[in-house]
This record gives sequence, C-alpha cells and structure tokens, in this order.
Amino acid sequence: MSAVLLSVWTGCSSTREIVQSPSWSDVQIRAQQLNSWQLSGRVNVTYDNESHTPRIRWSQMGEDFNIRLWGTFNIGNTLLAGNSEGVTITQDGQTKAAETPEKLLLEFLGYEVPVSFMHYWVRGIPSPTSQAQLRYSEDGRLAQIIQNEWIIDYIDFRQYQNLFLPRRIEANHERRKIKIRLIGLRWEI
Repeated sequence: MSAVLLSVWTGCSSTREIVQSPSWSDVQIRAQQLNSWQLSGRVNVTYDNESHTPRIRWSQMGEDFNIRLWGTFNIGNTLLAGNSEGVTITQDGQTKAAETPEKLLLEFLGYEVPVSFMHYWVRGIPSPTSQAQLRYSEDGRLAQIIQNEWIIDYIDFRQYQNLFLPRRIEANHERRKIKIRLIGLRWEI
C-alpha cells in the first residue's frame, strides 16, 4: 500500500523539483556567501518589563545596511543606516551618528541591541568576531548559537532558492534581561 501511495505521490509531483536537504555545513557556507538580501517581519523586544513589537525591514548590500522600524517603540518610523564608515539613526527628521549601531541604540533606546552580530545571526551563522557554540537538532539543522552571552534559538527554517534561512529567531541575554524575537521573517534574495 505504501509503495502505491509513494508512486502516486511521485507521479503527482513530477512537475515540482524535489530538493533534498543538504548537510548543514553546506547550508552555512551558502549563508556566509549571501551578502545582498532583504528581510521583513516583526521584531519583539522585551526589556525592563516593557515590550515593543514594531515591524522591521532590513536591507543588506555588502557592508551597507538599512533597518527600518515602524509601528511601536513610541518612536514612529525609524531608520538605522550604516556602512564601514559609521551608522546613523533618523527619526522625525532628526539624524544622529555614531561609530556602531549598538552605541546609537543604547543612547536612543536605553539598551544595547547587538545589530553587528545579528547581521550574521539572522542568516543562521555565528559572527566570526568571537567564539561561538553551535547546537543542532536531531535532524541536523541548526537549533542554537551561544555567543557573547547571547543565546539565539532557531525555531523555524524555510527554503529560499538554494538557501535555508530562519523564519523565527529568539535571542536572549540573561544578564541584561533582554529578549529579542524576530517573527514571521520573509526573505528576498
């Protein structure tokens, strides 16, 4: 019976390309090579008993990035933009500059969001700037990265072209009591 169902299923799917799941090291190599992308979704930040859930649109082209947040944070439409020369944050027509996004967000929001690391974490790879521990699920997919006191859990991966990219990520910093959730991520390659 199962052979019949398999042949019926295979016959029905003959027009669809069946992609076999690659080894996870191959997935990570392709994610490291990805340097131009966009993602959109929601980001939920919980800090000091407050929670904010703005929409996010992140565009990355090499070292240049634009991260647009809107919806909550009580900051309206905010743009964090940067490159190798520095970072700016623009909100309500006012712009501030700094050397790193972490310094700007600490000044602007009162807590540090690890944007420089998240550039890697959102693609499912550790930052090459410090040591990291990787944990895998039973099916061989990345389940967790522990790096710089942050614990990043990967809840759901989806396939985009020949890449597997996260759809949901949860990052926690126990000592600073910050939790960041990236939810419903949609990728454009």
